This record gives sequence, structure tokens and C-alpha cells, in this order.
Amino acid sequence: MAEYPPLNPPQTPLPPKRGRPKGAKTKRQPVHQDPRIRDDGRLLITRNGKTYEYLSDDEPDRLKVPKDEIPHGMVYLWVMVSVLGQDWMQWRNRRMRTGWQPVPAERHDGLFMPKGHKGEINVDGLVLCEKPVEFVERDRIRDKRNAAEQVWVRERAMMSGEAVDVGFDTTSEKGRKGNRVGKTYEKIAVPLSNYERD
Repeated sequence: MAEYPPLNPPQTPLPPKRGRPKGAKTKRQPVHQDPRIRDDGRLLITRNGKTYEYLSDDEPDRLKVPKDEIPHGMVYLWVMVSVLGQDWMQWRNRRMRTGWQPVPAERHDGLFMPKGHKGEINVDGLVLCEKPVEFVERDRIRDKRNAAEQVWVRERAMMSGEAVDVGFDTTSEKGRKGNRVGKTYEKIAVPLSNYERD
């Protein structure tokens, strides 16, 4: 009669399992920090004798100038000089005539333009310009006065019957006496400009 191998042959022992056993509550060892990362969080890599620094490009406002870099008593304004590649030199010239002067790139070396760039700061058709805060305040007062004057002129025209495109009766004396313009004032939140925040 033929001999058959046993149904359950002896098994070789399995190697021990690696890793933590199930249910183990041990903490993981902290991962070693990359030696290229400095204490301030900057990542510096040196290749071929040149050092590179990692800078992310997720700045929410890439035209923002830090407050501490704006000279005391000056106001900054981005002046449009081109739109979709078309020059708007008239707008730039108008701003220059009213006192806005280009900020030299050397003052903010490497912030908007490459390091060592000479001339003005130009970003996507905008030129960074500056003007003394006293001049900006005078412009603001003048604009407010001009706006109030335009409202006053329009009210006078409506009350006197000179305005022809309004819904008031301007044909008779009785109608003109009944014409009234009411005013109400509501406070609205207006964001402060850079020089008002100081």
C-alpha cells in the first residue's frame, strides 16, 4: 500500500510581526527636523555654491507695502499706467501734475522689483507713487467741498424750477412752493487709508 503524506504537515514558525502590536498605546517618536530648516522656519538649500531660500507665493495682497517701510509723513498710491498692454499715459501724467511722484525701487530693494533694480516700481501696469500727507488731506477736503457744492446746485435747480428732468411741479408758483427736498444722514463704514491708520 502507498504511503501518503500526513494531512497536517508540521509548519515552520512564522517570523515575528513588525510594528506595534494591536491596542498598543505608545506614542510615536517625533520625526527629526530637516537640518536645512532654520530656527525662524526658513528653508535654505545650497546648490553649486549658491544658497536658495524657499518663499511661498500665496500672499493674499501682493501690492501691500508694509507700514514700517513707508516714510513718515508720506502716502503711497498705486497709479495705473497701462491696462491689458495699452498705455494710459494721460492718467499717469494727471497724477504726476497733482504731486504724485514715483517711489524709487532702491527704497524697497527686492520687495517688488529684483534686487539692484534702478528706477521706479512697476507691477502689472501699476507704478508705486508717493505724496506728502498734507497734500493728500488738502485734496480730500477739496473733493468733499466739491461734492457738497454739486448737491447744493442740484437742490437749488430743483427748488427754483430750473430742473426739467425731475418729478416736481415746476410750472406754477404754488407747485414750486410745495417742492421740498428732504435729507437724512446714515453712518456707513468707510475703510481707512494707510495714512489714517497711523
